Amino acid sequence: MIARRRRARGRIRPFRTLAYGCLAVVCVSVGIILPLRWIDPPTTAFMFRDALQRDEPVRHRWVAWDGITPELAVAVIASEDQKFFQHSGFDWDSIRSAMEERQAGGRRRGASTISQQLAKNLYLWPNQSWIRKGVEAYLTVWIEFLLPKHRILEIYLNVAEFGDGVFGAGAAADHLIGTPPGDLTRRDAALLAAVLPNPKRLSASDPSDYVRRRTGEIMGVVEDLGGIAYLAGSPGAGSPATTTRGRAAGLVIAGLTGGPRRQSPATPAGRAASPRRAGPLATLPVTRSIFWGRLAHLTRASADRTARAPGPLVPAPSRCPDPSALAERFSSHSPDFRRRPRHRPSPDSARRDAWALLSRYGPA
Repeated sequence: MIARRRRARGRIRPFRTLAYGCLAVVCVSVGIILPLRWIDPPTTAFMFRDALQRDEPVRHRWVAWDGITPELAVAVIASEDQKFFQHSGFDWDSIRSAMEERQAGGRRRGASTISQQLAKNLYLWPNQSWIRKGVEAYLTVWIEFLLPKHRILEIYLNVAEFGDGVFGAGAAADHLIGTPPGDLTRRDAALLAAVLPNPKRLSASDPSDYVRRRTGEIMGVVEDLGGIAYLAGSPGAGSPATTTRGRAAGLVIAGLTGGPRRQSPATPAGRAASPRRAGPLATLPVTRSIFWGRLAHLTRASADRTARAPGPLVPAPSRCPDPSALAERFSSHSPDFRRRPRHRPSPDSARRDAWALLSRYGPA
């Protein structure tokens, strides 16, 4: 019996180790992503790598959402991820189109969304490999699950590389355009978004013909999206109000942590409303009530199952075997025991085992 238990524990141990490993990976993932909901990341893996390769420090300045012109946010969405407010981290149509184009012998192009690029910039390395893409996809799922869309966009605008050693909208506007990030025009915003695919080779301060042509294309897409009304939630435009379908987990976290940040008394004239104050915040009371109602239902159901659960299975006194019969059955002289030649306890040990079985499963 003891050896059988040891063999069973030996078979369970690898699965237990695997479960502990998966739990540790999940805890680490949540621990490095969930704080970004409230804390601005001081640096990224790309900034750290660039600082090691350069003699001079990288240029980076964090700018809050209210300090960035909405024109830059719409230009980045038009350039990098036009379905940003509709997908859940992966644009499957773009991925399928890129794979078909690659199989047909066309040029190799990326299909990463803003969420995927944020995962790569924050935690990974720029070299292309299947391992990096797999880790990037895993982190993208957690980023989409734990962070709202407006926060993902705000962090991306502040950590994306807009030039050689220039990270974030604040440093890009100061060093490449020469104007504060809140005063960028639509053309300036499109010019910064045009260099995002390859900021090491493309320049916003000295744009080439390709960059100018791409800037015009981005401005056209921005017009098709509706301009800054795309962020303000105009009719027919994708807005942060549409980003919470199927994102109840994010709303529950916001409700349990005290809700959104405090709103400013007024929005300056000529500026679009901040996505931080639109969309999911209006549904927080409803989501909180749904969450607590569901929790109460699960609690009542658990209590009902506990009340209906049968008691411990105790053999009836009439069916309890005699200790001598058990000892005879488990002794080395019985026919039943000869079928299991691995265990040959003495009659005394068999009698002790029989009494132990009776004391454990016998009548109270």
